[in-house]
Amino acid sequence: MQTISVRRQIERKLDALPLEQQKRVLDFITHLDYPDFPPGVHGKDLIQFAGTLSPEDAEELIQIIEDGCEKIDYNEW
Repeated sequence: MQTISVRRQIERKLDALPLEQQKRVLDFITHLDYPDFPPGVHGKDLIQFAGTLSPEDAEELIQIIEDGCEKIDYNEW
């Protein structure tokens, strides 16, 4: 009985969201299916890499990320 109630609450909230946020919810739910997803790395373990990129390499990476991540694929869904 409680499962049905939870499902209905989720459906109501989901129906109220704009499409882009619904896509984010779908992405989140999809990733819940991966219990063996590797754990993250603590920041203290990454500090050793600070300053290892040249300013030019860092700028190139920023440009690649911005070019690739700020595009909308309207046919994706």
